[in-house]
Amino acid sequence: MLGWAVFFLVIALIAAVLGFGGIAGTAVGIAKLLFFIFLAIFAISLIMGLARGRTRVRCALAGIPAPGARGDTGPTICRVGPPRGPQGNIYV
Repeated sequence: MLGWAVFFLVIALIAAVLGFGGIAGTAVGIAKLLFFIFLAIFAISLIMGLARGRTRVRCALAGIPAPGARGDTGPTICRVGPPRGPQGNIYV
């Protein structure tokens, strides 16, 4: 969605340079709308991910591959974050 916003912004700039004010104004309006929709969806996704306490994000930040990456089928043990489980490991 962010790509579409940038696309319409470029169209608006080109239209403005060529003197098509109406097209430029419409394209800027569409670009703004798409950008704010993108920001809202991003914020909601970020808040929901943090509220769930997804350990996959913490493992990714530690450089540990996600389950299923590179053909792994078993659980990935992530040794970062708060201790959970009998040995203090976080199981993803």
